[in-house]
Amino acid sequence: MKVFVTGDHSPLCERLLRKLIQEKHDVTLLLEPRSSWDGIAGIRQVLRRPLYDVAADSQILKDQDVVLHGIQWPRFDGTWNELHSRITLDTADFARVCAKAGVRRFVYLSTEKVIQDIEELQKVTERHPYPRRINSAFGRAHMLAEKEILGLKVPMEILTLRPAHLWGAENSIRAFRLEAPQTKKMVWVNEGRCLMETVHVDNLVEALNQSLIYGQNRGIYFVTDGRAQTLREHVGGIINALWVDVPRISVSSRNAKALATMGEAVWNFLRLPHRPPLTLAEWYFAAVTRTYNIARTRSELLYSPVISIELALHQISTHAFEESQIAKAAS
Repeated sequence: MKVFVTGDHSPLCERLLRKLIQEKHDVTLLLEPRSSWDGIAGIRQVLRRPLYDVAADSQILKDQDVVLHGIQWPRFDGTWNELHSRITLDTADFARVCAKAGVRRFVYLSTEKVIQDIEELQKVTERHPYPRRINSAFGRAHMLAEKEILGLKVPMEILTLRPAHLWGAENSIRAFRLEAPQTKKMVWVNEGRCLMETVHVDNLVEALNQSLIYGQNRGIYFVTDGRAQTLREHVGGIINALWVDVPRISVSSRNAKALATMGEAVWNFLRLPHRPPLTLAEWYFAAVTRTYNIARTRSELLYSPVISIELALHQISTHAFEESQIAKAAS
């Protein structure tokens, strides 16, 4: 099968490419022009062009069977105009060109954040409506992109995957390690008791691979590790796996939400260039329950997690211990 991937130099994209090549697919990779990454062995072609440039030349997509779009580690940075252009407008234009080029299936990697405002989400399905006010510009841009592509009147099949909080790759674990000296200053909200869903990078790769063949046209699919856990279990589990003490200080959700609401109001009124000390999206992540029903993902994508949370944490712990032993030997 000919598969066209738009991605970046991240563990998610790299692991997906290895999976596709292992499955004997003919893979073309599109990267941003400034990327110096050469991909991995076995890729048919690596292109370095802006997405809007590809959108103007449908010949690049000729004879491609499936396009996997947006295979990147989440990037929350940028102004609203930048996010709207990079996520919403580029995705909509690119999907139209894919349809024009005769691509059979277009798989869009979206985010759980498209339905997050300030309310709890408990075992919600893909039928859950978009909220009136999404708590992050990142989520809003993806929501508008979903609406654009799902509303296209084209014969091309379109699938949308909504991964939960992505974790488990080297770059995200490295961030915890680099911030280890600061964990004593870290503060929980409501003791970190809110329930959340996560998806390990290997499990998301499995879902993306399944989406090449399975799934219904215009289907939306949440992707998780298969069970909920508290924020403290998740973040604390990673911190423990890195042999670092878990912080104990906690504040109330009410106080944290008030700080976030006031901060965003002041920053927006004064049009300050940097971010407030706490945003509503960050408060939501730390304080509000969000869990998803993935029955449709299991039944239609035939998805099943390939790595458990416990095994992933064990791998992190083992790797951290081995690194510490190497560092001691070197000193």
